[in-house]
Amino acid sequence: MHSHLLSFVGQVQTQALAGHVTAAQILLSEIREPAELGLGYSEGTKDGSAIGPSLRSAIVRTFREVPQLEDTGLDHLEIIALLVPKIAEDRLSDITGSVLKKWLADFTRQRCNDLGIPTHRHRLVGWDADQLNWRPFDVQLPFNPKDDSPILLAPLDLLRRLPPPGTTTARRMSVRRLTSP
Repeated sequence: MHSHLLSFVGQVQTQALAGHVTAAQILLSEIREPAELGLGYSEGTKDGSAIGPSLRSAIVRTFREVPQLEDTGLDHLEIIALLVPKIAEDRLSDITGSVLKKWLADFTRQRCNDLGIPTHRHRLVGWDADQLNWRPFDVQLPFNPKDDSPILLAPLDLLRRLPPPGTTTARRMSVRRLTSP
């Protein structure tokens, strides 16, 4: 899985360093909170937000402007969070979920087969490490009975607890209250 993630990041870096900024940004445009996982912060909807144009530009610019990345590349996805403002746990989760969607779909299909959970055929888009591009794929997945949308399962050992939405804002407000005259 780690090599799969790094193949995506490496391809974005390769495109950025070759001067193919638009190609690098197109690769990044597929990154969003995977609605099928239901892990996002979006309230009232399963549709997650994608990485916007300014954040895509910041990532590409980082690959182009940090010489150490050109020399050694990235050996851990988390390094992006250290170098690019506004990349934190939730965006790293979005990248991971998007890039590993095919693996997660295979994991889900296998668990459903093992447990006899009903599935429907769904078409998703996932990272193809062999083709170094996003590709659609068909897979049998469980579904939400209300809207027939696909559901992806994730092994618990891959999930980390993220801070609740608004926590940072709440802390900042508390600090201001304590430091105000």
